[in-house]
Amino acid sequence: AGVADDDAVHGWLLLERGLVLKEYGRIDESLEVLQRAADKSKTQPASLLQMRVHAARAFQRSARGEREAAKQDVEEGIRVGRELHVRDAAWHVAMARLKDAEGAIHFHGGELAKAEEAYKAALELRELAGDTAGMPDGFVNLGGVAYTRGDFTAAALYYERALAAAKKARWLAREAIGHSNLGQAKLALGEHEVAASELDLACKLADEGGYLDVLADSARALAEVELARSNVDLAVVRADAAIEAAEKSK
Repeated sequence: AGVADDDAVHGWLLLERGLVLKEYGRIDESLEVLQRAADKSKTQPASLLQMRVHAARAFQRSARGEREAAKQDVEEGIRVGRELHVRDAAWHVAMARLKDAEGAIHFHGGELAKAEEAYKAALELRELAGDTAGMPDGFVNLGGVAYTRGDFTAAALYYERALAAAKKARWLAREAIGHSNLGQAKLALGEHEVAASELDLACKLADEGGYLDVLADSARALAEVELARSNVDLAVVRADAAIEAAEKSK
């Protein structure tokens, strides 16, 4: 299309590809593409692209247990952000993604108070930006902190808000995750019928959208529901479905 090799558009396209791969659970491929995006963005002055790439890579590195590398990405992304003078909605969204990644690092490190602080800061940045598409992730993150603390009632409330935000944004992947998270919180609360309904819907949405990691997690939780209801045979079927989806997601 006549676009120069050093044009920033190449980096943005690689970033979007990396994010799409992550949505489908293809983490290794996603990180490879994000590295290419990082290499492209290095040839540019400080930019939103650099902030976004560092945030995306930090989040995935944290999930893989690469905390030090993730921290370096967050620190570098925030440093770049502070160099920029225009603090518009796009800047607030980019900074929110970095704070989300910072929260993920603390969360995976068992530092729940620090994780909650970072996640709340990210949510405030999204609200300032009017970022309705990013709100589901913010509520999911806070729900995860509450769930890990054993406060399943608070977790369910956060997950309900996440699901409502996902539906408003018409984001199928986040709707599937929302139903899955809410179902698992209801399972923890002993509300088995509600849990089964939410998880079954999560499986259907994940199957339709091809979100195999969500499908595997939701089917696994459904197996737990069936065990809690003493439906052993059905639990085995659900477990087999979870294993199949997990294997396909690799």
